[in-house]
Amino acid sequence: MTLTDTDQLDIYETLLTIRTSETRMVAHFKAREFGGHVLPCLGQEAIPAAFSKVLRPSDYVVTGHRGGGHYIARGGDLDGLWAEYYGKATGAMKGGKRSSGE
Repeated sequence: MTLTDTDQLDIYETLLTIRTSETRMVAHFKAREFGGHVLPCLGQEAIPAAFSKVLRPSDYVVTGHRGGGHYIARGGDLDGLWAEYYGKATGAMKGGKRSSGE
């Protein structure tokens, strides 16, 4: 598969979206705004960004570790992702109870 200039720009934009979201998530976690634990994919953003560009919309992606980047790259709802971090019912997984991390 040959990627067009537009494809490459889309990948870069996705990479930046992942980096920005993951960096913010780590900062909010360190500020103890939510509990539990986080597994950012910082430094690995290009993998889900490029990988997802060559998949069909009907293809499945299963990750066992640091999957937030894949969620974002596959078009996951950012509002739902952030609501999930805070354990809200509007979260992507309907906001299960999170520990305080203490």
